[in-house]
Amino acid sequence: MVSICCFELVKENICQNFIISPSAHSRYTRWLPRFSFGNPTLGEHVNHSDNYFELFGLEPGFELDQAKLLSQYRNLQKELHPDRFVQADDHQKLVAVQNTALVNEAFQTLKTPTSRAEYLLQQSGVEIPRDTTISDPMFLLSQMELRETMADISDHADPEESLENLRTEVDQLSDGIKQAFVQHWTKGCEAELKQAVLCVQKLKFYDKLSVELNHLEEQLLD
Repeated sequence: MVSICCFELVKENICQNFIISPSAHSRYTRWLPRFSFGNPTLGEHVNHSDNYFELFGLEPGFELDQAKLLSQYRNLQKELHPDRFVQADDHQKLVAVQNTALVNEAFQTLKTPTSRAEYLLQQSGVEIPRDTTISDPMFLLSQMELRETMADISDHADPEESLENLRTEVDQLSDGIKQAFVQHWTKGCEAELKQAVLCVQKLKFYDKLSVELNHLEEQLLD
């Protein structure tokens, strides 16, 4: 029987290989099982491309059909449900674990804009720096001002309204970066892709700020 430890080992291998580099990602996708949307023989590797978008039947791009992504994800989850492998041998169960891990990783990667943008760059052969240091002084000043505004919200007469106003501002700024990413990534030359990488790094700042705003909202509601 395939143990939880086995699943964690597969999961660990995926995580380690996925974040290292595009070349490591290529090796990782060749190692993984292959999918199709048909009904595979129980416990066999199913046929798919090394592209997460194609795995879910989606056109590669930053903008995607979230409803279709979720629908295809659920269809694959049904095909790979553990109940289908109760009577399977150890090899078939291991394959099922690997298949499920790939589908989950692909879904988590594509469902959020920042990780989707990062994946598009990796597919273009662009190395994503692990260091998110940004040397854009205007951007950094903007981040400081946003955080100062957030720090003062609790003292406002209507903190909930102030929080929503700030959240709207952050969302608008983030949307502007996303639009810039699409423009740079679409052009595809080396100089433009470097700018696309910078957009991804900036998006991570806004993502972190959004998480902190959510935490602040929870505190205000307590």
